Amino acid sequence: MLTFGHFSAATLWLFLALPTLAVPKAAPSLPTPDAPIPSDTLTWEERAEEAWVEGEHEEAEAWYHRILEREPESRVALLRLALLRGWRDDFDGSLEYFDRLLELEPGDSEAAALRARVLAWDGELEQALEALGWVLEDDPGTSLALEVQAQVLFWAGEAEASVSAYDRLLAAEPGGVGAFRRSRAQALLSAGRLDEARRDLEATLEEASDDVETRVTLGRLLTMGGALDEAIFHFREALQHDDSFTEAWSGLARALTWTGALEEGENAWRRAVALAPHDPLNHAGLVQNLRWQGRNHTALEEAEAAPGHLRTESPELREQIQWAEAMTAPRTRVRAVHEWDSDGHRARGVTASGVLPLAPRLELSWALESRRMRLGVLQDSRYGLNLAVTRHFEPGWRTELRAGGSTAPEQAGGARPELGAAFASPGRSPVTVDVELRYAPFDVTAALLQRDVRILESNGNLQWMPWPGWSASATGGWAEVEGTVPNRRWRVGGGVDRGGDLGLAAGITAHALGFRESPDDGYFAPSRLLQMEVPVRWRGGRGEWNLRLEGAPGLQQIQGAEWEGAARGAAAVTYTWGPGREMTFSGVGSSSGLDRVGVGDAEYRFGAVTLDLRWSF
Repeated sequence: MLTFGHFSAATLWLFLALPTLAVPKAAPSLPTPDAPIPSDTLTWEERAEEAWVEGEHEEAEAWYHRILEREPESRVALLRLALLRGWRDDFDGSLEYFDRLLELEPGDSEAAALRARVLAWDGELEQALEALGWVLEDDPGTSLALEVQAQVLFWAGEAEASVSAYDRLLAAEPGGVGAFRRSRAQALLSAGRLDEARRDLEATLEEASDDVETRVTLGRLLTMGGALDEAIFHFREALQHDDSFTEAWSGLARALTWTGALEEGENAWRRAVALAPHDPLNHAGLVQNLRWQGRNHTALEEAEAAPGHLRTESPELREQIQWAEAMTAPRTRVRAVHEWDSDGHRARGVTASGVLPLAPRLELSWALESRRMRLGVLQDSRYGLNLAVTRHFEPGWRTELRAGGSTAPEQAGGARPELGAAFASPGRSPVTVDVELRYAPFDVTAALLQRDVRILESNGNLQWMPWPGWSASATGGWAEVEGTVPNRRWRVGGGVDRGGDLGLAAGITAHALGFRESPDDGYFAPSRLLQMEVPVRWRGGRGEWNLRLEGAPGLQQIQGAEWEGAARGAAAVTYTWGPGREMTFSGVGSSSGLDRVGVGDAEYRFGAVTLDLRWSF
């Protein structure tokens, strides 16, 4: 389940901001034209207003400049030019026009309120609120001043005060309920009043089910609240009314991506990028989706296709680019594990590994491993080196070849080879498959290691996502074991998983494991081990910290005996201090049988702690 913890606070603010709260952009400034004046019946004022209404801002500005040359005190020309300057971020120029107008008409409340909005666009939030003071003192019900005040309070992080201002605004302007309720809902959400925000928006939709902007706002609110399935419904409904509404496509893309429907999410992000190529959040969302598919090289290529100024100016896009770069750069990992069980087995291991890019989508991996095991007076160690070449193919296929070796017990003599191959289908697809073939030492216990037991195993996994948030899986494998007696192991399993709200996920799984023989090689080989579990997982975080918890009560049956209760629990805390740089401490405890070896009785207990450090250069 993908949660809000994957996004920064800045992403939340920009994600929620509606077009009505954004600073409009206009064309660059033009000098006053020198062209001759047309000699038809339209006046200059009519031509200027016509261009203004049609959105032809360059032409409108030219005509308003002419009008000011003829009438330096024209209120309409001063007001329009002030707004045009503000829309293209020329805040100083905008304020100059507003000041000229207010000097001529000091009581112009509309101009004063709009001037305060420009101050807010310039980041001067306190000055903007002060500038609104005299307007609201003279007339507390002035709609425009209340609207600007509510917006500025929201931008200033004063959510409750913003809600109060919107309440006064709604009382003064009942005709503007749709637009103002959308903005009020954002303030309610920022104030932690999610249920109220939802009720307000749903009430608006009951009055006007074709209100696309309100439906998209509700979808965004539900997304941030974790109700992803409902959010997807509302985004799709909005697109039924208007399939060119960019915010609906980006909202749908985000919700689909967070549910794990990566292919659908990618398609929606690409549609959003096509409709609004200058919106950095659309590019950031697409890059993140591709990263979660494991297609980091493709993510970088998509980022490089974004307009250059977005890559440098947008913190959200920059962050996604940094993560993609971290996953394609040289990187290392150190992992230390300590394991123990109720049979007296102890094992400690340290693995240092790394990845070196050889070419785009071609990587060389290495791993150095040290493992020491003990059972009473019986103890032994193993040291190994493995190399792997991994090739990535679009759209997300992966193949890998591994080779290496490890030390053998003194009595065995020589080194033991380790070989392997793996294949995985694209992770974005509703159906994914991965298979592995591996020949290596069977070193789960000290007895297995000392007796030089080896294993040739093949494993396969199939996962199907029929709907967003739902997944079904099936696993299977066989193994030929080389020990004092040739042996064969089989295992099958499967399960269904459902991601829920607030980072929760739950499912049900079943596994079966068996060996053909039961030799005295240091592992228990039951003819049948059956397990059933109901895993429940939660994931959440704040800032650089992330916490994962899992509990899995269940049942197991060992070699035809009675069914017994069993349980497994795990916890992990991760600290991330930069893209590709994180440290995780985790622990697991279980009374369930080991799925590689098997257990001797229902009283078996297993535990492990792990410290994992990852670093990208």
